[in-house]
Amino acid sequence: MSRKRLTLSNGQFGNLGTTFTRDVATVDDFAQSVAAGVPRYGRPVVVSDYEQWSTASNTTFYQVFCGAGKSADGAHDLICYLLPDAHTFKIVKDHSFNSPLFTRDINRTDKVNHPINDIFKGTGDLETNRAWAPRFGVVCHGLLVMRSDVYDWNNTSWDLTGTGIISFAINASTGALTFVRRDFIADPGAAWLNYPRGQFFSMTGYTPDPHYTDPPLAAWFAITDYANNPNSPGGYAMIMRATRASVSSAWVAEPAVMIHSSIQTDRHFHSAVAQVKSANVLDVLISVGDASHNQSLVLRCSNKSNYYTGNPPVAANWTLYNHGVDGMVNQWAGGVLGPDNNHIVGADGTSEAIVSAKTPDAGVDPSVTKASLDYLFGAGTSGNHLLDSLWAHTDCPERRRNYVSRIEHHLNDPMPENSICFSPDGRAWCVIADMPSNTEVPFISGDRIYLTSLSSSGGIRYIPIPKTRVGRPLRLGPGGMQWVKPGVWVIDGIEDNISTFFLDKGANGKWQDDDVDLPNQPPTEGRVLKVVNTGTNTFEGRNRIAGIQSETPYPTNGKIFIRWWGMPFKGRQNAVIATLDSGIGQLSAARQYSACPGTFTPHLLTANITNPPNENYGRWLAIGDMEQNGNFYMASDLIVTGSDPVPGYPMPAGRGTTPLDENLTVTGLGLGSRWAVAVYGIIPWDSWDSTYSYFDGTNSHPMVDEVPLWTLYIDATHHIAVVADIAHDKMLFRVTDGATNGTSE
Repeated sequence: MSRKRLTLSNGQFGNLGTTFTRDVATVDDFAQSVAAGVPRYGRPVVVSDYEQWSTASNTTFYQVFCGAGKSADGAHDLICYLLPDAHTFKIVKDHSFNSPLFTRDINRTDKVNHPINDIFKGTGDLETNRAWAPRFGVVCHGLLVMRSDVYDWNNTSWDLTGTGIISFAINASTGALTFVRRDFIADPGAAWLNYPRGQFFSMTGYTPDPHYTDPPLAAWFAITDYANNPNSPGGYAMIMRATRASVSSAWVAEPAVMIHSSIQTDRHFHSAVAQVKSANVLDVLISVGDASHNQSLVLRCSNKSNYYTGNPPVAANWTLYNHGVDGMVNQWAGGVLGPDNNHIVGADGTSEAIVSAKTPDAGVDPSVTKASLDYLFGAGTSGNHLLDSLWAHTDCPERRRNYVSRIEHHLNDPMPENSICFSPDGRAWCVIADMPSNTEVPFISGDRIYLTSLSSSGGIRYIPIPKTRVGRPLRLGPGGMQWVKPGVWVIDGIEDNISTFFLDKGANGKWQDDDVDLPNQPPTEGRVLKVVNTGTNTFEGRNRIAGIQSETPYPTNGKIFIRWWGMPFKGRQNAVIATLDSGIGQLSAARQYSACPGTFTPHLLTANITNPPNENYGRWLAIGDMEQNGNFYMASDLIVTGSDPVPGYPMPAGRGTTPLDENLTVTGLGLGSRWAVAVYGIIPWDSWDSTYSYFDGTNSHPMVDEVPLWTLYIDATHHIAVVADIAHDKMLFRVTDGATNGTSE
């Protein structure tokens, strides 16, 4: 059997011939110019197999993930988890869930009628009037660092009075769990007394020091209290370091200390991550929420060897920097060291689910340069569909491979489906598996991905680390009737204190603001507008990107979409009500977010306009609900009409022009009587998806029922067409064989 291949990844490789056509110039995903007839290639993506879950443990009890990593010598995989309702803590070695390495009953009953979980139950380290109830943890090469709730006995009941940070050494050979150190962090105010706190993302990973020393001999652990909202009393963040002289030496845990707190109702601390900046400098980036309290805080320690000196320590060696206008930063949660001296974090309530967070380099003044939040992965931006992630994990961050996260639909939105996301390198991501209902935390351990669940929801599941291929795929998209006008456009209706400025390109061909290149360039052929709001008004105006009434020809009635791109200023999150307006109140509004100040992200608006012709004088993009200081850049891209308009490649501006579709023809297959053809592809984030629809005031309808994908072609009467049936969530195979026609699903 002969096999022929064609790989399209920033070039063409293989033994098949190709012909590519596009009749106009465009730009690629990195805003680089691409001449007519030349293929364009996208940002790196991952092609992966899609796995089904197997059962690792069929427990019916709720599982709390307490860390997954390597043994001290790096030879074994260790998984720690808690069954709080069964009052049991377990450690699993090399995936042997049926025969755990270690099990401890933590159900403490010495206070009559007041049982409590205590990790020290049955040991010589039990305290008579204090209980350390384990909540979450991190495993770093045989060291288990556990976050606990600390309760003190008041002679009649247990009071929750603070947070405990506990360190244990795990002996992977004997199964011994040896107590190393514990630190009690008293709550910063009386309002915390007995207040519920803690979430799985309040302690998610360790940071090796230096970052990519393998195996690490020093590591940092950043922790938050996460007092529950609404009505939280505030929040606080903690830091701890552990060191060892060599791989064969015992870990030495240093003091865990509170480095910052905020006593303010409803202002709570989601997560914190530690980034090593130099031999002396350490940063801790804290994510604060919710809503108007959203904030990014950077604490920089100029002498990390004395990180715990002082009372409180922030007064001695730490400096606090406010890296965002209040309420204007995404309240991400969960974080793990990424491959580029960054952290991979999970966003909350935005289309950009997985984000790269990084504080300024050592030597760069954090009072001037803010932390960056850059896009890594999401699920598209059509309509109002927002995502939650709130999590990222890898078992060995120093090795810069195999990261897992998740995508969940936000609040009560049923779309998109909850999914597990994976990256082999921390940069390019893909969806690899579904996330069944009532499941919670995916995590990496060795050559497996695990998933915990709530009670009676399937226990602990696993799939193997998927086989993947990372590449920059060839982008193919339709053309269509383009209505974006060349040059600047008219904006009317701007409210007071909102200013707009059209940017110009510098000599290097990049868009600039005050002669400085934007941190990211939009992949469009249109213009870039800077929008600044210094007041409390909210309406940016009507952006007549398709021209005004006196400019002809007019956009036609029928289906229409706008694709525009937005990027907030550094230290901000932009949230606006974007509307495709026909001019007589026929709206297609969506609340659209941009959480990444380092990345232009696409936004789609759709409608089916049925105005009488004499009122059909233009189409505009109306931007409302803009918050004070919610400053951002917007770039025009496409306004397309037609019977079946689909977002495609960035077409040149030109009202009423109709650039042709991009087409790729592959030749030389030489198929015999028995054959198989495999085609791999992915729908890009700026195009159609299963929610690509318009709203008629009562119901939503697909903008297009079907999208053609590819055709295996002999001639006009002998071919197989593969079609995405968006209206019915199906893949169709239409076979034409002479006089015989048929369709398979």
